[in-house]
Amino acid sequence: MNKTPKIVKKPAATGEKTCAVTRQVLSRRDMLRFVVAPDGKLFFDAACKLPGRGIWLVPDQNVLKEAIQKRVFQKNAHQLAHIPNDIIDIVTEQLKKQTMSLLGLCRKAGVLGIGFEGTKEIVTAGQCRIAFESPDASAREHERLFRPDDSFFVCRALSRDELGAALGIGACVYVAATQSALADELHDAARKLTYFLDTTGNKKG
Repeated sequence: MNKTPKIVKKPAATGEKTCAVTRQVLSRRDMLRFVVAPDGKLFFDAACKLPGRGIWLVPDQNVLKEAIQKRVFQKNAHQLAHIPNDIIDIVTEQLKKQTMSLLGLCRKAGVLGIGFEGTKEIVTAGQCRIAFESPDASAREHERLFRPDDSFFVCRALSRDELGAALGIGACVYVAATQSALADELHDAARKLTYFLDTTGNKKG
């Protein structure tokens, strides 16, 4: 299965972007944005808000490595680009931080089901926008919660400790978010993190 999001055909006004390496055209919400500062330092812009000309890539570590190898950032910025040696770690950390922050906001907004029973309630009611499952979750519990034909996305990119930290509780194995605008943001962030890490999971939605 292709680990990058499906190509989205939308009017340009909605913000579609072209990957500087693969030339895939995707919605900006499915892409990673980088900016080269005036001093030449390369920044990953997780929130897509930094000033400057954005350089867009599909969320794929190999594509990022190819961009570095082929000097894509220099060519697009028309200047030297100083790329941190730990750029992969930087992108991973910021994507995780963004996803965990949105999880916390979703909890405050009351749109989360936490734990096995909380997740099951949302999934059974057909209200799930996105679910989280720690990578070490029980296969039996997974089969009790999810079906292969589920239409929602299941993110397995955060550990039980990371899920717990995001929610301000102890370790957590399962979380689900109900349909909402905030859950849409969480979905987009978690999906990019999943694709970038190439974790195993349900890649629908």
